[in-house]
Amino acid sequence: MATTDQPARGHAAGSATTREALRFPETFVATPVGWLRVWATSEHLLHAATMSPRHKAQPGYRDDPRAQRCAEQVEIDRVGYRLRLWLHRQDWTGGRGARAVHRGWVLPAGAVQVHHDGGLHLGATVGVVRRARELVFPALAEWAGTPDGTALRLRAGRLAVQAEIRKVSGEIAVLRALRVRLRQRDAVLARRLDQRPPRPDGGVA
Repeated sequence: MATTDQPARGHAAGSATTREALRFPETFVATPVGWLRVWATSEHLLHAATMSPRHKAQPGYRDDPRAQRCAEQVEIDRVGYRLRLWLHRQDWTGGRGARAVHRGWVLPAGAVQVHHDGGLHLGATVGVVRRARELVFPALAEWAGTPDGTALRLRAGRLAVQAEIRKVSGEIAVLRALRVRLRQRDAVLARRLDQRPPRPDGGVA
């Protein structure tokens, strides 16, 4: 199965392009329904989608021939639909909620989203899920086990771990600062105890 790898693209939250706020490694993978944009959010999770013309026109994609050949729609019963789906490793969840399983990868129930004419086309869900189950999902599951697929997932895993490290490091810094303030307060209270005036009977007030 063909693939073209590329570095992660930045996505600005709340921008006119409505891109993801995080950065994920991505590539383009050939499937039986055409080339799809594929990205990983961890070593366990893969996502795939068609690309709209507006998406392809974004600065990060408009001059990239790999993005330009990505399918804008998948055809089902002579109707074009925009497709988005996700899959995860079976050993990550034990396969709970699986609609389909292939080579250790799970397509969960509800993991396929279908859009047509600018909105979510629920009426076509059954047909699209069947097509995704029979064509797209197995192709992506097989690609995920290739060296290219493994490398993409491992890079995503590292990014996720590094994000957790930054989060934990920030929490540690906050806790260390709190410890410093508590020790300072403890020292102040200790000095106040030592500086209490003596009582008339010889004790300490």
